[in-house]
Amino acid sequence: MKQLAQHVKRAIATQRTGISRTEAPAKLLARGGAVAGLVLAAALLPSAAPADEWSGSVTIYGWLPWMDLEATPDNGSGSTSISLDPVDVLDALQFVFMAAGDVHYGRIGLLHDFIYTDLGTSGRLSGPFASKVDVDVTMLLATTALGYQVYVEDGKLIEPFAGVRYVDIKSDITIKGGGPVGLNKSADVDVDWWDPVIGVRGRAPLTEKLSAIGFADIGGFGVGSEFTWEVFGGLDYAFSPNFSVNAGFRYLSIDYEGSKADIDMELYGPVLGATLWF
Repeated sequence: MKQLAQHVKRAIATQRTGISRTEAPAKLLARGGAVAGLVLAAALLPSAAPADEWSGSVTIYGWLPWMDLEATPDNGSGSTSISLDPVDVLDALQFVFMAAGDVHYGRIGLLHDFIYTDLGTSGRLSGPFASKVDVDVTMLLATTALGYQVYVEDGKLIEPFAGVRYVDIKSDITIKGGGPVGLNKSADVDVDWWDPVIGVRGRAPLTEKLSAIGFADIGGFGVGSEFTWEVFGGLDYAFSPNFSVNAGFRYLSIDYEGSKADIDMELYGPVLGATLWF
């Protein structure tokens, strides 16, 4: 781009100083056309690629979702369903860690997302002989993908990616019946698998400090789960070039059919996070 700009300046300088009043109009038109061609070529060139240097970010976030989980073990005990709202999730929360990050060299980047939750709660079913219910669910979702920034200019970003997601779900549900003849039932599920995923993420500045952010991906394709998809949209506010906070809404769906159990799960709810840029 710098070399092209220098050619344009030289051409303009030549037009100003190198053309005498006695030159034919045809020569004036020819030189003017050359300058116009150089300017047009400069305008049509793609945006310059990011410098070949390292950059990245780390985000610590919290996702407070509604959770709908239906698990069907292969032992013939039947399916068990769990539906929790954000308040239920907070009450049942034993441990949680959620983080995302990326490392880029030029346009090429390695993207990561990690979620681990441990939920445990107890309650009673309604009825004349109320049964006690104990629920313990642990879930791990770890995604690693390779991304390529196809468009980067003035804070705007479009980055397709492809990678894998590891899913590990353990569900232990026990029902202890009340009354003279209590019904005792348990449903244990312990499954894990790998899913291929493809997707895209992006960013678009709205003001000097505020940007719209988002990503979407699909995967599974029968390799691990039958199908999985998720989408996130939100806003990011930069307090400085190295620190920002973000908020949005995330939805994740997983449909898994395996030899040990079938899993149908939906997670959806608000996300709040903080990001360090380097």
